[in-house]
Amino acid sequence: MKKTIYSKRISELVTCIDDYLSGAISVEFYQVEVAKTEVEIVLIEERELRMLLSNHENAVELIRFTTEDVLSMHAEVQRFRDELRSWI
Repeated sequence: MKKTIYSKRISELVTCIDDYLSGAISVEFYQVEVAKTEVEIVLIEERELRMLLSNHENAVELIRFTTEDVLSMHAEVQRFRDELRSWI
């Protein structure tokens, strides 16, 4: 399990993921929250976490503007949530 000083923000993002998966928020709002989290991670030691966020943001963007497949989007978001939880 990885630990980060950003555990609170990561927990907030996991809640946002759950909200997106339940349909409570739009994919656009979710994408903004991922981008905001990435910007908030500033420590050089957290390079791996920033890369994880950036890669996920790119995957979401690709799905949104190519396939627009809800099942693919949910699978990507769930995979990301599972990986992100190891940082809490």
